[in-house]
Amino acid sequence: RQMCIRDRVVDRSLKARSGQIVVAVSDGDMLVKRLKRQKGQWWLIPDAPDHSEFQPVLMGEGSEIWGVVKNVIRNLP
Repeated sequence: RQMCIRDRVVDRSLKARSGQIVVAVSDGDMLVKRLKRQKGQWWLIPDAPDHSEFQPVLMGEGSEIWGVVKNVIRNLP
């Protein structure tokens, strides 16, 4: 099942794997980040390492993968 969140097409029927971009809920916040498995733990990693305000988030209790981002839709100028 797919739906759009802003400019992203998200597939909720897919099982998320390490390396995929996902929509996740963590501490009540909806996040779009890359899912990574590191040292036995799941992390949500930003794809903007140059911006210090975007920090990795450890997936903990109460965190949930909401869906896998499959496409991005952009308007052309």
